[in-house]
Amino acid sequence: MKDKGHGKIFLALIVVVILSFQGWVREPIGQFFGKNNLLTQIGISQSTQNKLGAQTDNATQNLSKAGKNAGLKINGKEVHDENFPFKVNGQCQFETQSLDILSRAKRAHIQIRAQDLANVPERPDKITVDPSGWHNIKAGKPNGTGEYWVMNRGHLVGFQFCGENSNEQNLISEFTYLNEGGYEFDETNPQGMTYYEQGLVEWLHENPNAWLDYEVSAIYKENELVPRQIQLKYVGITDDGKKQIPISLKSDYEVRSENVTTVILKNEDPNPKVSLDYLTGIVRIK
Repeated sequence: MKDKGHGKIFLALIVVVILSFQGWVREPIGQFFGKNNLLTQIGISQSTQNKLGAQTDNATQNLSKAGKNAGLKINGKEVHDENFPFKVNGQCQFETQSLDILSRAKRAHIQIRAQDLANVPERPDKITVDPSGWHNIKAGKPNGTGEYWVMNRGHLVGFQFCGENSNEQNLISEFTYLNEGGYEFDETNPQGMTYYEQGLVEWLHENPNAWLDYEVSAIYKENELVPRQIQLKYVGITDDGKKQIPISLKSDYEVRSENVTTVILKNEDPNPKVSLDYLTGIVRIK
């Protein structure tokens, strides 16, 4: 008689391997599975999932501030992205990583010059696709001045760089506070992505002959549908592609290694009345 329990464990491990090592491909595998937990769909019990999650937690991609900060750690070993930065080819380059099996956006990467910003079209009024874990609700602002939408459909690489508004491989569910730097746009808050996006646009205008190489990655915990953190990575490159140019946006969150600047931002809302279930994306107001 076959041991069905071991069979399910083996199948689950295959899924974990796919989740961990799916690479840069053009067809998003996740679109075939929707936004449900695939492990549950194939009959893996929640208790087994919890055990697997504990075993693979060390494989979660986290920034190593003790080593070379431009890399990620997997199982305690430094892993560098061989595609960063792009090799300069004289043209704007933009790539997004395929959705994983849970339909989660993972990474977006662009190399661009100031003159390319003029080619970005006018932004559409609405985003027409929902990222993994998308739910939304209004909450009262902590200062009592009104309400705000707690969550945003957030771009990894901002629209002002790539000109793509509804690319699901470039969209995540993120707190408005992370995306906009506050409950309204605040370009002065280094805890928000707007601070860095605006700073990089200004850097491009100040260095019109140089390339900006900019990559944004979502960092998830296990099977959660909403990322806990966002990693930004950026470096300037001379027009001929032969020399890297360090970029400083004067943020305490910046860490530089070998000319590359890395920033980790938390996907959180400081409003004490707001809570988020990162596994499902459901937001609750206390």
